[in-house]
Amino acid sequence: TGAEVSVGRKSRSRKWFPTLDLSAEPNGLTVSRRHAILFRRGVLWYVYEVPEGTVNGTYLNGQQTRPGESYVLRDGDLLRFGGVEFVFRRGP
Repeated sequence: TGAEVSVGRKSRSRKWFPTLDLSAEPNGLTVSRRHAILFRRGVLWYVYEVPEGTVNGTYLNGQQTRPGESYVLRDGDLLRFGGVEFVFRRGP
């Protein structure tokens, strides 16, 4: 829900708590603290890889995204943040 979802790992010492915290997921340590952002503009959703500090990359349908660029998401797209994979599903 909402118009923006931050993706990463929490850091109590840096007071960073992403909307989608992947810390506890298998391979969660391969995700940067501030890894990516999913955001909505109108009826479309996008993924944006944060340009600074992402070590293991973001992948959309097996293709690595470029840091600082936005990509349109479609229902059923495969997203990988470091070593953690998801299928993107649009809500109603």
